[in-house]
Parts: sequence; structure tokens; C-alpha cells
Amino acid sequence: MPEPANAVGGREAEFALHVVGAPVPELLHTAVPAVIGHLLSAMTPWASGATQVNFFGGANRSSDKAALWPSEVAARLREVRLKHDPANRFPFTLHGITDGED
Repeated sequence: MPEPANAVGGREAEFALHVVGAPVPELLHTAVPAVIGHLLSAMTPWASGATQVNFFGGANRSSDKAALWPSEVAARLREVRLKHDPANRFPFTLHGITDGED
């Protein structure tokens, strides 16, 4: 756990890689995600396995969402959500991917 304890995830590595694709309509849902996916795959040997929630995008796989926070932090965030939003009025979704509680 970081000191002081917090819920900022994805900062375990010394460096971060963020990729942005140009919003060209005819490429946005085909070539851009494919190129980003290939780049991320090529970088796998140097990846920490963590994902930053602020930069989670359409090119991420839904399974990447599990890497947004360490499991104990994710569990604590779920506890807080259940306590303060029991009706789930503010569901947590990223690009249509829910946290499994929604």
C-alpha cells in the first residue's frame, strides 16, 4: 500500500505509456484500436500489469479493468460505494464495462 494510503491506482511503474489515436471517423473503430492493441502487446515485456483509470480507453480489453486498483483497494472502494450509494445511482462504468456490481 502507498503511504499515505490512497486509491490512486496504476502508479506502480517508473514510467507510463499513454497512446492517443487521431479521431478520423473511418479509422476510429478499426485501425486505431488495432494499432494501439499491437503497440500495447509489443510493450508487454515491460508492463507492470497495472492500468491507470484516467487513461483507460476503448483500446483496453475489458479484462484490463481488473488492473485499475490492487484487489484490496478495489474491495475497499466497493465497500465505500455500497455504504454511500446502496441504490447504485452512480454506477462505475468505463466504455460500457461495469465493475460487476452494477
